Amino acid sequence: MMTEIPIKTLKVISPMFSHGNNDKLEPRPTELKGLLRNTYRIANPYFDSKTLYQHEVERFGGQLKENGEELAKPSPLRIQILDLDSNKESWYEEKFLLFHKKSPKRLCYKFGKVFNVKFETTYSYLKQWYEDLINLALLIGGIGKRTRRGRGCMTTDELSKISYEDLPEYTVKLLNNVCEKKAYVVNGERDIILQNPSDNDKPDNDRPYIKKIHFGSPLLKKTKDCIKEYLKKVDFASHNTKLDFRNSYVLGDVDNGFHFASSVIVSLAEVNEGIVPVYTFLNFVPSKKFENKPKNQKNGYNPTKKQDNEKTKWDNIQDAFVDKIEKGDEK
Repeated sequence: MMTEIPIKTLKVISPMFSHGNNDKLEPRPTELKGLLRNTYRIANPYFDSKTLYQHEVERFGGQLKENGEELAKPSPLRIQILDLDSNKESWYEEKFLLFHKKSPKRLCYKFGKVFNVKFETTYSYLKQWYEDLINLALLIGGIGKRTRRGRGCMTTDELSKISYEDLPEYTVKLLNNVCEKKAYVVNGERDIILQNPSDNDKPDNDRPYIKKIHFGSPLLKKTKDCIKEYLKKVDFASHNTKLDFRNSYVLGDVDNGFHFASSVIVSLAEVNEGIVPVYTFLNFVPSKKFENKPKNQKNGYNPTKKQDNEKTKWDNIQDAFVDKIEKGDEK
């Protein structure tokens, strides 16, 4: 028997480049479930990768090996996304995917587009857990292309009723409910941090996890033009920070077809007062595929050089990126 999770609609609040077969514009449940799975992983800092995967399969389905045999576990979560509008094209528009490069515009869903959704689970006792996970995932991520740079963001009725002042405490509650530990705390007025670990609870530094969330300055107007100007700042800040720290892939990179995701996720949340930038800082894990890239950095930064303060340098790059966005660096 399926239990319905009480989230009925999702509203698009930034250009959503979500495409299906034949590059057709459509929201896909698989993308949304992928966002939920990734959010679950990064919101659980203490599990090692093997244990985390076992728990993930329990909540989302997948393949597990038991006694040398592969077992397929069906997903206990079902997601349906329905397009409510009879005139679909009225919610389409063409936008630049990248503002710092000359590239053709691509079709996307507009700001304000609303989807009817249905979330159901066979685990009735986890109904609230899934609801918290969905709200957390939409606070710190999106679906479609370029979601780590503020595209594809959506909101729920519950999120839109939260005040800017209450947002940090609300997000901490979601984080701790999802990871089922009191792992995160509010630090100051705008930051959430991972608590200092005890001897029994230490984060797995061999994989990404949320180490900090920072809430930026609210956008002055809740309009698509205001969001467009903000996304320009995001793209130029990302490009310029990479120029400042050449040979660093802390903010993501592409090399010979291999994609390395950014360790800073930029998203947008709609709260009671308007639109708020949300910056999620992940634990950065170097990749061997990028270790032999030629050195060509402006500030003498080499991410593969073994030194005691390399984590501090990675943190500095993350902070520099967010600082450029908030200051509006578009050089």
